[in-house]
Amino acid sequence: MTGDIVQETKKYNKNDIPLSSIREAQILKKYNELLKTHPIALVPLSVYGEESNVACRGICEWLIECCYIDLHGYVHPCCIKQGYFITNIYEYTDFLSLWNSKIYQSIRNMYYNNKMPLFCEGCHFIQNHFMRRLNVDETNLTQTIIDKCIILENNR
Repeated sequence: MTGDIVQETKKYNKNDIPLSSIREAQILKKYNELLKTHPIALVPLSVYGEESNVACRGICEWLIECCYIDLHGYVHPCCIKQGYFITNIYEYTDFLSLWNSKIYQSIRNMYYNNKMPLFCEGCHFIQNHFMRRLNVDETNLTQTIIDKCIILENNR
């Protein structure tokens, strides 16, 4: 069954996505209209994929169980940090090559080396302890948030 999905995905590009219902077409149209008035700034993680100074044990479930793919094919590490993307799904011929790409491996390795990636700071799942496989050093996480608030206040 997975092979069928991969074969179907290969048939389409980002401008020719099959819509199985009128409702999906309406959602896509509304999404594109919103992008015109409220553009989303996307930052590639290859540029911003750095370690933070927050120590952790374990890994974020999103990096080993699932990912978030938006309507334009951009692959995000999770649903919370949609401003950062890993790549576009249409640049790959199959999902496994994307899932095992260097950028995904690099992000996972940060966690395996007990460092949280910088883009994960401020994640609501982490702050509210919703991660089953991740324990974060609260001291560094709190100090990092305080430091960012001070920087923002000084830049006003």
